[in-house]
Amino acid sequence: MSTPTPGLMFATSRSIPPTTEAQLNNFYQNEHLPDVLSYGAVKMTKRYKNVNPESAFPYLALYPVDDVDYFKSKDFEKVVEETKLSRTFGGKSFYDFLEFEIGSWTKIQTYESPSTKPAPTSHAKTLIAVTMQPDPSPDNDPDSWYKKQYLDTMAQLPSYRRTTRYKRVAAGDGDGEGEGKLSSFLVLHEYDCTADELPDPREEYVRRCEVWGREVWELVEVQGDGGRQL
Repeated sequence: MSTPTPGLMFATSRSIPPTTEAQLNNFYQNEHLPDVLSYGAVKMTKRYKNVNPESAFPYLALYPVDDVDYFKSKDFEKVVEETKLSRTFGGKSFYDFLEFEIGSWTKIQTYESPSTKPAPTSHAKTLIAVTMQPDPSPDNDPDSWYKKQYLDTMAQLPSYRRTTRYKRVAAGDGDGEGEGKLSSFLVLHEYDCTADELPDPREEYVRRCEVWGREVWELVEVQGDGGRQL
């Protein structure tokens, strides 16, 4: 029997007018996240708000799991079906009130700053999420470069805490995003400062990867087992 590989669901959201931002937040905080946690596979969730007020999808929810195959299981389908009708929205499907962009990802690396020792139950204030497509040239090895050079450089930046790298689950294999040209990798950088206090990291990866998106998010809440991280 193979060892399970950890995974992540990355879900951005926005309200559909006339649904308000307050209703969206109430739905997540008091209904959806507690309901998802009650099924047991997801043991900790995090929510963030985009620092860009013009963001098309201003909220982000992260759902880490111990086994990425959960996202293509019958158990996951059950959670989706049984939580669809919302108390917040009068017993109607929350998909009629909120819009989402969702992707599932397989974890490939976690790197933590050797100089930072935060409390086990604390969580970084700010998240930088980068989606990218590696340069296909044969002399380019972004995985080796990340592990041997870039992350050591990141660790020297003020307030840096952790980087977690993911590879996209193949389309049609539990990914909620449908077809189209999609980035292959997701990198999450966590910092213990506010977005306004972020250092200016060395963006050498821009030369090695086609960066599709770089978003800065501020932590809104953590629910579930606070001792878990991404």
